[in-house]
Amino acid sequence: MRRKEYYTRDDMAVFDLLEHPIYIFDILNKCLWWANAEAVKMWNATSLTELLERDFASDMSEASKRRMLDYLRKFKKGERVRESWTMYPNGVRTTTKETCSGITIGTPEEHHVA
Repeated sequence: MRRKEYYTRDDMAVFDLLEHPIYIFDILNKCLWWANAEAVKMWNATSLTELLERDFASDMSEASKRRMLDYLRKFKKGERVRESWTMYPNGVRTTTKETCSGITIGTPEEHHVA
Protein backbone atom coordinates (compact mmCIF):
# COMPACT_ATOMS: atom_id res chain seq x y z
CA MET A 1 0.00 0.00 0.00
CA ARG A 2 1.35 3.40 -0.92
CA ARG A 3 1.40 6.17 1.68
CA LYS A 4 -0.44 9.39 0.99
CA GLU A 5 1.45 12.67 0.74
CA TYR A 6 -0.40 13.88 3.85
CA TYR A 7 -3.33 12.76 6.02
CA THR A 8 -6.34 14.71 7.27
CA ARG A 9 -8.43 14.10 10.37
CA ASP A 10 -11.08 12.52 8.14
CA ASP A 11 -8.54 9.85 7.15
CA MET A 12 -8.25 8.81 10.80
CA ALA A 13 -11.89 7.68 11.28
CA VAL A 14 -11.09 4.00 10.71
CA PHE A 15 -8.90 3.97 13.84
CA ASP A 16 -12.00 4.44 16.00
CA LEU A 17 -12.72 0.76 15.29
CA LEU A 18 -9.63 -0.30 17.26
CA GLU A 19 -9.68 -1.25 20.93
CA HIS A 20 -6.28 0.32 21.59
CA PRO A 21 -5.54 4.02 22.09
CA ILE A 22 -4.16 5.67 18.97
CA TYR A 23 -3.36 9.36 18.94
CA ILE A 24 -1.33 11.82 16.90
CA PHE A 25 0.73 14.39 18.72
CA ASP A 26 1.78 17.37 16.62
CA ILE A 27 5.36 17.84 17.79
CA LEU A 28 5.90 21.21 16.12
CA ASN A 29 2.75 22.75 17.61
CA LYS A 30 2.97 20.79 20.90
CA CYS A 31 -0.64 19.65 20.79
CA LEU A 32 -2.73 16.59 20.16
CA TRP A 33 -3.93 16.68 16.57
CA TRP A 34 -6.24 13.65 16.64
CA ALA A 35 -7.17 10.71 18.90
CA ASN A 36 -9.41 7.68 18.59
CA ALA A 37 -12.17 6.95 21.12
CA GLU A 38 -9.90 4.70 23.24
CA ALA A 39 -7.25 7.43 23.43
CA VAL A 40 -9.89 9.95 24.53
CA LYS A 41 -10.64 7.58 27.43
CA MET A 42 -6.94 7.05 28.19
CA TRP A 43 -6.42 10.82 28.39
CA ASN A 44 -9.43 11.10 30.76
CA ALA A 45 -11.17 13.51 28.42
CA THR A 46 -14.89 14.06 28.14
CA SER A 47 -14.70 14.31 24.33
CA LEU A 48 -12.28 14.51 21.44
CA THR A 49 -12.93 18.25 21.21
CA GLU A 50 -12.04 18.76 24.87
CA LEU A 51 -8.88 16.69 24.45
CA LEU A 52 -7.72 18.60 21.37
CA GLU A 53 -8.25 21.91 23.18
CA ARG A 54 -5.91 20.96 26.05
CA ASP A 55 -2.75 22.98 26.52
CA PHE A 56 0.19 20.56 26.36
CA ALA A 57 2.82 23.22 25.67
CA SER A 58 2.68 25.22 28.89
CA ASP A 59 3.88 22.46 31.22
CA MET A 60 6.04 20.42 28.83
CA SER A 61 9.48 19.93 30.35
CA GLU A 62 12.64 20.83 28.44
CA ALA A 63 13.58 17.13 28.51
CA SER A 64 10.26 16.19 26.89
CA LYS A 65 10.71 18.89 24.24
CA ARG A 66 14.16 17.55 23.38
CA ARG A 67 12.86 13.97 23.36
CA MET A 68 10.04 14.90 20.98
CA LEU A 69 12.38 16.76 18.61
CA ASP A 70 14.60 13.67 18.56
CA TYR A 71 11.49 11.64 17.64
CA LEU A 72 10.77 14.05 14.82
CA ARG A 73 14.28 13.60 13.38
CA LYS A 74 13.83 9.82 13.52
CA PHE A 75 10.36 9.98 11.97
CA LYS A 76 11.69 11.96 9.02
CA LYS A 77 14.11 9.07 8.38
CA GLY A 78 11.25 6.53 8.56
CA GLU A 79 12.27 5.18 11.96
CA ARG A 80 10.00 4.13 14.83
CA VAL A 81 10.52 4.73 18.55
CA ARG A 82 9.46 2.35 21.34
CA GLU A 83 9.57 3.82 24.84
CA SER A 84 7.66 4.17 28.07
CA TRP A 85 6.05 7.49 28.92
CA THR A 86 4.55 8.69 32.17
CA MET A 87 1.80 11.22 31.55
CA TYR A 88 -0.67 13.00 33.79
CA PRO A 89 -3.99 13.28 31.94
CA ASN A 90 -6.17 15.52 34.10
CA GLY A 91 -3.70 14.98 36.94
CA VAL A 92 -3.91 11.17 36.90
CA ARG A 93 -0.50 9.47 36.62
CA THR A 94 -0.55 7.09 33.65
CA THR A 95 2.42 5.07 32.43
CA THR A 96 2.24 3.66 28.92
CA LYS A 97 4.45 1.71 26.56
CA GLU A 98 4.35 3.58 23.27
CA THR A 99 5.29 2.66 19.73
CA CYS A 100 5.66 5.96 17.91
CA SER A 101 5.99 6.62 14.20
CA GLY A 102 5.64 9.69 12.05
CA ILE A 103 2.78 10.67 9.81
CA THR A 104 2.45 13.73 7.59
CA ILE A 105 -0.62 15.70 8.64
CA GLY A 106 -2.39 18.74 7.29
CA THR A 107 -3.88 20.11 4.12
CA PRO A 108 -2.67 20.53 0.54
CA GLU A 109 -1.57 24.06 1.43
CA GLU A 110 0.18 23.26 4.70
CA HIS A 111 1.40 19.90 6.00
CA HIS A 112 4.23 18.57 8.16
CA VAL A 113 5.44 15.43 9.93
CA ALA A 114 3.93 14.79 13.36
